Amino acid sequence: MNTVETAQTFLTAAEVDALDGAYLAGMSVQALAERYGIHAVTVFSGSLHLSV
Repeated sequence: MNTVETAQTFLTAAEVDALDGAYLAGMSVQALAERYGIHAVTVFSGSLHLSV
């Protein structure tokens, strides 16, 4: 059986702040995921703390 592993991508605090700002400015979850090389669910779950 073959396994496929995906490397984790860790964002710095500055990247998280920039991602939050871009999300609040209206950038789509998918566009942010592509920009930062992370899964869209990660963007969405991270943005839940924002008052949007």
